[in-house]
Amino acid sequence: MNKLYLSRSNLEALLRKLDDELSFKTIIKYRIETDPYVNTTDVMVIAVEDEVLYVNRERGKMYDE
Repeated sequence: MNKLYLSRSNLEALLRKLDDELSFKTIIKYRIETDPYVNTTDVMVIAVEDEVLYVNRERGKMYDE
């Protein structure tokens, strides 16, 4: 299974991007071997509003709910 590590600042940036109409709402994370938490692959992360993502189904429960 691939792993993606997002810092608090990464998550906060994605949330800010959701409110920015000009944003592509995307961050790109690269595999950097010297990082203490190494992503297992390069990946593009795209933030999407719930109303768009869950248009065909109900949102599932998160572990902290």
